[in-house]
Amino acid sequence: MPYSAEFLAKVQTALAPRMSVEARPLFGGAGLLSEGLLFGMVVGSKLYLRAGPSSLAKFREAGAEPFAVGDQPGLALFETPEEVVGDAERLGDWAAEALAEARRAVQ
Repeated sequence: MPYSAEFLAKVQTALAPRMSVEARPLFGGAGLLSEGLLFGMVVGSKLYLRAGPSSLAKFREAGAEPFAVGDQPGLALFETPEEVVGDAERLGDWAAEALAEARRAVQ
């Protein structure tokens, strides 16, 4: 599914005070990178962020669905709850944690 350019711009604007975010095409959506690391993805009007040992429980408690290509989950990306996306401060916290997970994954 293609991504919403308007939604992507909203996410990038919300994150700009906390981190530099570059968008690149990925699986028909827009991969979100910071420091050269993939930490999230926009598909349609949904934001998926990287989850890992320190954050997976938070995503599961929120009922977040994993990103999947076809019927195969992948990339450890989970849908970010709408109430988080709508709150720039919380979104920044969740995105910073997703970036930290991406850093740990490459160490």
